[in-house]
Amino acid sequence: MLGPNIRRVCSTVLRPAVAVALATAFLASPELTAVPKKPREFGQGIKAQDASDWKRSAELMARAASQQAEDGAPTRIYGSRFLPYLPLYYLGLAHYKQGNCAEAVRQWERCLQTRVVQGTEMKDLLLRYRAECMNALASPP
Repeated sequence: MLGPNIRRVCSTVLRPAVAVALATAFLASPELTAVPKKPREFGQGIKAQDASDWKRSAELMARAASQQAEDGAPTRIYGSRFLPYLPLYYLGLAHYKQGNCAEAVRQWERCLQTRVVQGTEMKDLLLRYRAECMNALASPP
């Protein structure tokens, strides 16, 4: 039979240790920590924008948007660089940079309809660029 000191050690030392071990195993479960992978084209499209290859970026962002809906989730581009998953925003930006305001506005309207961009820092840029394009489209050539 265990003495009172052994019981005390078991209840004060082993119970917390077991709780920590169970919590660690639970949190490390792949089902709980897995983040859905984003289309590879999204990261490639960002890299194309970094290189000012706007045509290539538009192609890649269109593919990414067709493969997975926007959710604004932080998405690893490379290393420690993360951007919100907003392919419609970046697709609109690629068209804007190519001087195609009509298509840029169309993509940004789609992006705004998802309501995902509202929670990101991209919202203010989107609204500013969209206003520029709307003014350009409203002015006679």
